[in-house]
Amino acid sequence: CVALVSTLQAFYIKGIDRYNKVASKIPDTCFTLVGCTIQVFELAGIEPAKNLRIIPPIPHDQLYTLYNQSHVYCQFSRRESFSLSLAEAMYHQMIPVISTAGGMPEVTSGFGHTVYFNDSPQLCNQSIEQAIEAINEALNQPKNPAFQHHITQNFTLTTRTHQLAAVASLG
Repeated sequence: CVALVSTLQAFYIKGIDRYNKVASKIPDTCFTLVGCTIQVFELAGIEPAKNLRIIPPIPHDQLYTLYNQSHVYCQFSRRESFSLSLAEAMYHQMIPVISTAGGMPEVTSGFGHTVYFNDSPQLCNQSIEQAIEAINEALNQPKNPAFQHHITQNFTLTTRTHQLAAVASLG
């Protein structure tokens, strides 16, 4: 997961608590969180999962190495816009496991796994179990070049510029 998180509000918006909870339930799987610090976990009063590696914000070009070394990309946000980090992960053929927040389902377009997260006490554990099942399934799938093709076909700067110009001409 890549999320620039420096406040308690961002911690919850980006679903880092959800990500941490999922990680703690799959102790034999390594999880990495980029863009956060242990201090934000302390602010939230949450102990990081023992199998969660927390990497503070790093230069953008260093993300590529991490994307290439990783197999699954998780983003369990409560609110999200486009999610550039999700598109970058898919470009590097990572298998996405996402929540339904914002534009993430548009970015994945049915590729990977989508989990409906619900934080109500009755449904929270069910959401976590669905995420665990999706991650375990994704870990058993090969990286997929179709993900990279999907991103390059739909989300290049040229494609987005043409789409925005088409929408602007309607108004």
